[in-house]
Amino acid sequence: MSTILDFYDGAYGPTVRIDIISHALLSQLKDVLQDLASGLAQEFEFHGLEGIASSSIKELVAEVVPSEPRVKLKVLSRKHEDPVFRWSNTREGWQTCADLVEKLAEDNRPGHQYLTNEHTDDALVEVCFLERPKEVYRE
Repeated sequence: MSTILDFYDGAYGPTVRIDIISHALLSQLKDVLQDLASGLAQEFEFHGLEGIASSSIKELVAEVVPSEPRVKLKVLSRKHEDPVFRWSNTREGWQTCADLVEKLAEDNRPGHQYLTNEHTDDALVEVCFLERPKEVYRE
């Protein structure tokens, strides 16, 4: 099973959607966010997640920064190609994201969490768990 990384114009504006269908893959995402929060990682390329499938995002890189930026998710390029995103956050901000993803795992039912802000960021990052039919995901 795979994780789908998608970019589209959603109900609340441009949206980066991370669709996850298994607890193992949700745990992997939480671990990545936790590594950024703890300082074990300073940067992470989301196309490095196990089983990732993306047809509409060229690159999504997360990074740790020393102070909270006003705009956390920036689109770096989008000329005639899939967008490149840079997602910046402090260690505390990454911990908040990890906690939100952990909440999805604890609830153990379909749901989603928004990890960026719709009015200030170039796009929302929405993590979805078990929200799409299993047929959508590649084996």
